[in-house]
Amino acid sequence: MSTRKETEEKIRRDFMNGVCKIFGDNLAFGFICGGFAKGFWDNDHDIDTFICVKKPINKETAKAYLEWYYNLHRKHNFPPDDDYPGEIVELDVLQKKLKLLYTLKLDLKVTDINIREAILWADMLVGKKMGLLCTIPEVCNALQKEFVCYPEKWKTEVLSLISEEDRLKWQDKSYLLVMEKFMQYPKTDARGFYMKYGLN
Repeated sequence: MSTRKETEEKIRRDFMNGVCKIFGDNLAFGFICGGFAKGFWDNDHDIDTFICVKKPINKETAKAYLEWYYNLHRKHNFPPDDDYPGEIVELDVLQKKLKLLYTLKLDLKVTDINIREAILWADMLVGKKMGLLCTIPEVCNALQKEFVCYPEKWKTEVLSLISEEDRLKWQDKSYLLVMEKFMQYPKTDARGFYMKYGLN
């Protein structure tokens, strides 16, 4: 039976090999994030991935990625996330949506899906990563540096919007726990991205 470290290493290696093969020169950067990168995964955890490409992918690439994503989970005995089978975003779209955060005044209820994605992507960019692949490190590094302060900024804003009783209870909790507890987001998933390729 594999140790946690051995399991993580196998997944990291399979991720890097698979992503390089599928996206090739079109890959801007990609990594595993979420529970596996942060070390709190269990047997019911899916493998969270983030892929940033330089230009839009075609149907064949989308299909290859989805097949690889599900095979990766089957191979390592983890349940895939059918709603969010990995994030794939074009670099110009990522940069454009992240700019929405410059003037964002956070509210406990986010209704704009673009803001939701910007918050999610910024969190992934500055959070812990596993198996980082990067063909344009200057861009990846600049984005991380630009948004590194945002998680704590959002935590402070959320704490300012809740009751004093809750604030005292949650002020020492992590940013992720605070956001998970108090933030509400529009119901959405990533399937629309794949549906445009006829891969629903």
